[in-house]
Amino acid sequence: MEQQPSNQFSLKYTDTLGHFTGNFYWKEPTFYDSILITSKPGDIAVATGRKFFVLNDDLSLRHDTVFSTSIIHLKYDNTGTLWMLLKSGILLKFDTSFHNTDSINLLPLIQSEADITGFDFDIAKDLLWIGGNQRTYQNTRPFVKTFELSSLQNFLENHQVKVLSVQRGIISSYVSYLGATYPFISVTYWFPVTARIKNTGSTFIESVFLNCTAPRGFYNCKRPYLSNRIGYLNLMPGDSVEVQVGIYKDRDGSFYPGDTLIPLFCVWPSAPNDAWDHNIGDSTGYCLTNVNISDIP
Repeated sequence: MEQQPSNQFSLKYTDTLGHFTGNFYWKEPTFYDSILITSKPGDIAVATGRKFFVLNDDLSLRHDTVFSTSIIHLKYDNTGTLWMLLKSGILLKFDTSFHNTDSINLLPLIQSEADITGFDFDIAKDLLWIGGNQRTYQNTRPFVKTFELSSLQNFLENHQVKVLSVQRGIISSYVSYLGATYPFISVTYWFPVTARIKNTGSTFIESVFLNCTAPRGFYNCKRPYLSNRIGYLNLMPGDSVEVQVGIYKDRDGSFYPGDTLIPLFCVWPSAPNDAWDHNIGDSTGYCLTNVNISDIP
């Protein structure tokens, strides 16, 4: 890949001696466009932004198409079939003439707000993996989800844990007076956290990570955080249990007396059995609201 003085990009082909034997030029992509290249013998597939090209081995143009939305992933499977993922969440399958023969909208399969950024598959095992970032009320988290490719049903052997409820114990604290101007006081506080979780998957669950956070706005660079691995659960599918998550501790010096201390206090699960969570819809968590300054002794 080479950028020309004219701000065009060129894809160059070299022989075994390092001699350039071909070039393919296209207009400079915008700053947010990725350049995607994948190939098999006889075909080179290139995408940038909404533009898609297929080149011969000598880099001569064989096919080009402009899609209505950006292309974010290209891949040949082990049978030589080309697949393409669009930013809209549509997965496309092409024939040998690069006509779209099948399309799948992946977003409804996620059961949650998410951005899908990649995929992979194993044709022999009939598996499709998709991954990206799940958007939640407090942040974004990466995910990977597995499907049976032929039917696009959830992979049967999946680990799923859901937080059914959260209980906050008695708050302990100490208060420091800062002065006559805002902020008046600084409060260091802590409390135990208990949660009831349920095995909503189809496998035996021995362990899961439970995570706590209490975001108080985008102006906070560092958000309080607690994450503990809960083991020895012995949860059969459908079973639930109450567990001690741990002690949550934080310091706040940015409120007037009487202000809300924690607008949302949320607990969510991750990595059941130290593996990927197959249902991110169940991992969105459970939140308590409005832990007030008046709750602090």
